[in-house]
Amino acid sequence: MVSNNLTAKQEKFCQNIAKGEMTQYAAYCDAYNAENMQDDTIYVKASQMCDEDKISIRIKELRQPAIEETTRTLVDILNDIETLRKSGMKSDQKLALDCLKHYAKLCGFEVDKSDITSGGEPMTMNTIQINGKKLKVKMGD
Repeated sequence: MVSNNLTAKQEKFCQNIAKGEMTQYAAYCDAYNAENMQDDTIYVKASQMCDEDKISIRIKELRQPAIEETTRTLVDILNDIETLRKSGMKSDQKLALDCLKHYAKLCGFEVDKSDITSGGEPMTMNTIQINGKKLKVKMGD
């Protein structure tokens, strides 16, 4: 028995799934002796395993460090972009707009960039669409 009340085969199945490189079918075949089993049976058994509480909990436990690292990385990237945007707002509007565009893109927002002219001075405006509502972000003095 492996810790957390899983057998060695169950633990291997969980690790195979958590890595994200195998389907449930492949993970089951790798962890269990499934050579003489029919494909339909393997699909059902693998699916049933994933439905078991102790299996799904273990898969989540194994995935948690990767989720935390990804979240940290995304937050770091967004913070870096925000720092660049703030530093570029006065000195380099194109940099600030590019940062805003990338920030919005990483957050899943659609960005539609268009240039307009106001009082003879070029001014850039971004339209960010969030849940079907358009917000205009004016960059400039």
